[in-house]
Amino acid sequence: MSRNYTVIHRKMKTVSILCSVTYVLHIATLCFGQSDCDSSTIGNPESNILNKKNSHDFTFTVFPSPLTGWGHGKNTADERQWIHNKNWPIYGVQSKADVEGVAYISVNLKKPYFVRAFAVTGYPGGSRKPIKSFFLEGSNDGTDWKMVAEGRADQWHAPGTYPFRPSQIVKAQYPGRYQYYRVIARGWTNGYMVIYNWGLFS
Repeated sequence: MSRNYTVIHRKMKTVSILCSVTYVLHIATLCFGQSDCDSSTIGNPESNILNKKNSHDFTFTVFPSPLTGWGHGKNTADERQWIHNKNWPIYGVQSKADVEGVAYISVNLKKPYFVRAFAVTGYPGGSRKPIKSFFLEGSNDGTDWKMVAEGRADQWHAPGTYPFRPSQIVKAQYPGRYQYYRVIARGWTNGYMVIYNWGLFS
């Protein structure tokens, strides 16, 4: 009787250990390719896809197209902090919203990336920023877009910092794996969009 109990007890411990290992492997599978399941890593510069090293491999597009002297979309991935309103074309990019009040910046990452959050740093003084919400959208063909995240106007810091402040980080409500991403809004103070820094966090 005692021997049978010992055998059963050992079998139960073995099953318990196997279940624990299976659970750990399951969690590891879910986290694979997403840097880390710990949400505290979101916003870490090391997880920013849009960095100075990678930016030369990506294609940035700004709509409507910036005029000469209005900077370049690639500047938003230079990882440089700039909190002044002088020399901003060296550190960011500007666009004048279209007749419907729409302006955006997009990037072709050349291959799909899983994005868990994003952030934006804008122009000092609070001008040239979205009047209301702004959105991160994703696409795999550059034509059909889906909403990934929605940011509040007060999360578009102007000026902000690099690395981004925690209050600037907008977590993805509908994360996915996309090749194209864009930050878009309808309605801008002064009718212009100015971005100094843009972060996409894996």
